[in-house]
Amino acid sequence: MKNNALFPIIKQNLNLLTSLYFLLKLKHISKAADQLFISQSAVSQQLARLRVIFDDNLLVRVNNEMVLTPVAIQILPLVEQAIKSSSEVFNMRTDEIVPSKTHYSICMVDGLAMEWVAQLLLNIANKYNNTVTFEIFNRYDECVRDLNQGKLDFLIGSFNDLSNNIHQIKLSTIHYSPYVNKNHPLAILNRPININEVFDYDLVEFKFQGKVGIAIEDYLRDIIDIRKKKVVLTFSQYDTMIELIKNNDCIGFLPDNILNIKDLKQLDIIETLPTGNSYMYWHSLVDHDAFHSYLRHQLINLSKENNLDV
Repeated sequence: MKNNALFPIIKQNLNLLTSLYFLLKLKHISKAADQLFISQSAVSQQLARLRVIFDDNLLVRVNNEMVLTPVAIQILPLVEQAIKSSSEVFNMRTDEIVPSKTHYSICMVDGLAMEWVAQLLLNIANKYNNTVTFEIFNRYDECVRDLNQGKLDFLIGSFNDLSNNIHQIKLSTIHYSPYVNKNHPLAILNRPININEVFDYDLVEFKFQGKVGIAIEDYLRDIIDIRKKKVVLTFSQYDTMIELIKNNDCIGFLPDNILNIKDLKQLDIIETLPTGNSYMYWHSLVDHDAFHSYLRHQLINLSKENNLDV
């Protein structure tokens, strides 16, 4: 037990911490007793015990008033933080977590469960009587910079150039495949195809692909250069890209678990394409925020329950 870091807490009555807080904060035994709903004599006994524990008087009378000793002055901010942290622990019942601000932002890719995330956040907003609001928007060129500066509450995907202040948790594994419309000449072959066959057709791509998408792009670049092909269209929204593929004979490489590709045909290619992971990122500034933590767990659960790459 002596090697246990929690031994000082186990040894002492944890209620003494609350008593210590009110005694140092109020500097008055009777006022502390009122806050603790116990008698003045009980508080006096606790003060006596605290003086023994700290080997210090903590409170002394000067000019007919109680003042803190130098030791007590050092202790008070630590006690305040401990009381605040303890309150957060005991307030962790979901419906009683108080948002630290009124607006939260999440940056992700359209089509990758954005509709499900929107429904989740709408339910949470209604649960809190719309006292908290949310904003969901597509990934953009400066999203990593804004995350590093603490301007984003959540960023979802797979990125480089993250600062040391960024936390992350894996949500899922990302697999890409080439997709075409169901009447495409390659869709009716009913056999695995060589990736070179893909480049007999116009190629379209998504702009903000993260690390995995960039790996796919690099993998394909040599083939594109050899075949002297060009990407004819680049999109910043999956929905628009998918709609174009549905109505034309072009080909696009898309994540296999994107929600709205049911009208497309996944091509079975012989080659193995690069894979990677999707993460949820947040800044250390909000790492200990109780409501932010609650939102993180809700998004993680959404991903697990639906096997999503959000």
